[in-house]
Parts: sequence; structure tokens; C-alpha cells
Amino acid sequence: MMHRKRIRSVGIIGSGMAGLACAIRLNAVGIRVGIYEKSRGPGGRMASKRVDGDARTLDMGAQYFTIRNTRFRRFLESYAGFDTFAAWSGRLLHEADDGGLEAFTVQQRFVGAPRMSAITRALSRHIPVEYGVQAERLEHDEDGWRILAQGGHRIGPYDALVLTPPPAQSNCLLHGFPELQKELEGYSMLPCMAVAACFSEPLDLDFQGVQLVQHPVLRWAGLDSSKPGREEGVEWWVLHADPYWSLSQLDKPEDEVSDALVEAFRERFSLKAVVAERHIHRWRYAIPETEVGPGHLWYPKVNLGLCGDWLSGGRVEGAFDSAESLLAHLRSDDRLGFSLP
Repeated sequence: MMHRKRIRSVGIIGSGMAGLACAIRLNAVGIRVGIYEKSRGPGGRMASKRVDGDARTLDMGAQYFTIRNTRFRRFLESYAGFDTFAAWSGRLLHEADDGGLEAFTVQQRFVGAPRMSAITRALSRHIPVEYGVQAERLEHDEDGWRILAQGGHRIGPYDALVLTPPPAQSNCLLHGFPELQKELEGYSMLPCMAVAACFSEPLDLDFQGVQLVQHPVLRWAGLDSSKPGREEGVEWWVLHADPYWSLSQLDKPEDEVSDALVEAFRERFSLKAVVAERHIHRWRYAIPETEVGPGHLWYPKVNLGLCGDWLSGGRVEGAFDSAESLLAHLRSDDRLGFSLP
């Protein structure tokens, strides 16, 4: 019988929640881990944007998260710290089938404090992360995996590799592995146009967040300054567009897109105030088209794993659950040479 090589090192691409959770847990049992991130900081869609001359930060991606999984809470408390997240007590509404607005269910919603990225920045202190590394392709041989990055940088080898980027981006990295690419073609994510808007005066709305499901343009509006730890005073609203409308706008000028999204918000809630300042961000891969996924993907012949919210129904907690799913698989296979708590 051929014995599989023991895993002593794991390379991870992406420093969002899934990548950080994998890395921290593997590092805790003595596996050498390296995370490689193309951006200047960790977080993925939990990242925050600085405005007002860097005096204020806004959550342009994930607006809140749930904690249904007790392991997720323990993970955050142990590695991010109690002071990096808090319950959002704002009045949150959603659109009912008849078009009326109803309160969210009783379940608590949490946010990072004083910004969403506070969580991932705290998590990233536990493991080595190299930023500004744009992976271009991957190589695999008897020594393991190597990451070929922009600028000719060659990283590795690692005994195993974990990819956490969205499926389209992971697919591009797997050029030369047609069987793996073909399987990834079954997964896709829709975009989301996001605009942060500062209005000329307080809007005096009776909610701090609203989720719309029937509007052709607007999907979400949230008062960022109402979240725990944020600076009070000037109101900043973060608007997220409908994913299919966003798909139709990917090649449109930014001003045109942000104008349309802001106007949709003003019309839906009969607002008179005008926008004093705004910022736009195009999330090309934001929402998985399939709500229920397998949790993770693992290819034992080459020791390659994939995890991320797109494999576990979306959401911040879904990214953690996906990492847990992959780790549980590794734990169940004693041939891989390590055990996880």
C-alpha cells in the first residue's frame, strides 16, 4: 500500500475568515503555516475603508454576522478577543412578501468593533501573513506545492495547500490542473456594488438597517455610524445593490453606478437630503449563487483543499464553518499525520 506523505506544512492563499481560521487551528497543533494575501491587510469582505482623511472607517463589505455555532464564538473570544466584536442593537428591518417592513428575528447580529476589520486584524496576529503577494499560478510535484507570485516570487514548497479565494479566482490559479478546474466550474458568485454615502443632514429614519428583497436595485441600507464603537455625529449610510443589478453594472462608470444606487435609496424612502460625499466599491465576487454547499473541497491525491463562505452558504459565519468542515475532514484521516482538537 502506498503511504501518503505526512503533512507538516500548509500554504494558505487568502486571509479572510476561512483562511485565518484554518491557519490558526493548524498552527496550534504544530503545523507550519504560511498565509499569502494580495491586499495590504487581512479580512476579505470583512475589510473596512478609511474616509475623512483616514479619521473614519466604514464597513463596505459584510455588514454584520451571526453566531449560531458555539465553536465560532469560542474561536472569536480566544483568538480575536472579547473587545473586537459586539452586538449591534440597531433596529434592523427586512421586506416582507407584501412589501411592508418587519423587524428581523430576535437572533442577535454582531459587528466588529470599532470596525469589522478589527476582528481579522486581531486574528492575523497569531500567524505569519505576507501581504501584497499576488499569486499567479501553482505548481505541484513530489516535493509538494509552490506558489508562483507576481514579480517572479516562488514560494514553497508546502506539503499541502488551501485555497480560500472565490471559485473564479481559485480556478485561474489552477491552470494546469484541468480536472480540478472543471469541478470548480460548478460554483459561482454574484457581484455586489457598494456605496457609502454621507448625506447633507440626518435622515431621521426609524431604522438603522433594512434588507430589501423585491427592489430591482437596492438590497441593503445600513447606518454605519450606529454600530458599536463608531464615531457619532455625521451619518454614513452603506448601500448594497441587488446582485443581478450589480452584474449588469460591472462595466459602467463608477459615478453612474453610485448615482443610481443612491437615487434608489432616496426614492424608496422619500428622502429629501442630498449626498455630501460618497465612495464606491465593486465586490466582483460577493454572493454565492448556491445557498447550500458541500462545506469544503479536498483532493487527497495532491493534498489540496478549498474552503470559504461560497462553499457554506455565504455569510461570515459560513466562512468559519467551511474552514471547520475542512479541518474535520483532515482530523478524520489519520494518514495525514496530525489530529485537531
